[in-house]
Amino acid sequence: MSEQQNSDFYITEEEFQEFQHLVEVIESADTISFIDLAQELDLSLKNDFVAANLVGIDLSSANLSDANLSGANLSDANLSDANLSGANLKDIVLKDIDFNGANLKEVTWYDLGLTLSDSKCYKEAIDCYDKALKINPSYENAWNDKGNVLSLLGQYVEAIACYDKALEINPSSEYTWNWRGNALIHLKRYKEAIACYDKALEINPS
Repeated sequence: MSEQQNSDFYITEEEFQEFQHLVEVIESADTISFIDLAQELDLSLKNDFVAANLVGIDLSSANLSDANLSGANLSDANLSDANLSGANLKDIVLKDIDFNGANLKEVTWYDLGLTLSDSKCYKEAIDCYDKALKINPSYENAWNDKGNVLSLLGQYVEAIACYDKALEINPSSEYTWNWRGNALIHLKRYKEAIACYDKALEINPS
């Protein structure tokens, strides 16, 4: 029986040394971040982090391109200078995240803006839309959704400016004309608002 037990738990000398090294790495550090540990152990960061609890994790400068972070809790995480290009950020939990210098595609910045907007983190959402627009100034949806967030904040003049940018790109968007009309109503510019609604109805009478 004892021989069988020994064989069940047998590890090679190399595996034992790797385990011992892991223990030494953890014990030698007062604090150690996920990224530090991953780099020390030469782990790939292009992993599946679905619904992972990454609260407060230091992911600064991490290469998370194409990583699946769907549903992950990133509250208070540090993603400064991280490469999140192509990462799946659907339904992630966000709060006070540092995205300073993060490398994302414009679509990812836009999706992140939508997530932040849904979480009522409006100023952070605007920052994300701005980053998407810096990469692609012709991103119609980013202009529209930035305008919508600005409207939610009561910044109707600024919202109209965003809608105007979107209409320069796509003057046949009934939705943009309608949103522009709504912003004008709040400014009591009723004749201009009616003109916007008429334009929307011209595009789609139904």
